[in-house]
Amino acid sequence: MERWVKVLLGTLFSSIGVVVFFFIYDLVMVYFRKRRHEVSEGNNSYSVKQVFRKSKKNEEERTEEEMDKLLHDEYDSSTHEVLCVCTENKKTGVGLCIFLADREIEWYSEEFPECCVSQSDEEDYKYRNVLASVAHWGSKFTMAEAVNLLCQDGDLVRSVAKGTTRQWRSFYQYEKKTQF
Repeated sequence: MERWVKVLLGTLFSSIGVVVFFFIYDLVMVYFRKRRHEVSEGNNSYSVKQVFRKSKKNEEERTEEEMDKLLHDEYDSSTHEVLCVCTENKKTGVGLCIFLADREIEWYSEEFPECCVSQSDEEDYKYRNVLASVAHWGSKFTMAEAVNLLCQDGDLVRSVAKGTTRQWRSFYQYEKKTQF
């Protein structure tokens, strides 16, 4: 047999073999994917890559508890970190606190009393709101590895960071008192 006929036949048979192998492999993979997404009644565990889909066999709604089992957060961490954001104007103070490990968000929105609005310094309301948020959530900061406190006033942040100002002393006293 000629050499070019051998090459042609080898190419033809290997191409047919690859196509047949692909279809068999595809059928096997489809079978295992469908099997992974089916929920068996006796098995309460789910794989990490489980995706929530309604089963064609069982059209009833799934409970919230089952949905929680299906959720997986790839950015989940065992470290307890806190992000606290404070914003205010002269009459109202607002705070938002995000506890990352607990996956909780808490907030408050309070109006300052009339005496505090009329008899305070020009920038004193910013300091009050930040200290109020620390006092409000300070007990939950105790086991946190990092607490990030964001506020609008850069001067307040610099005065707390100096270590010799009135603002620094009040934060330091509160820190010593609550031991965080």
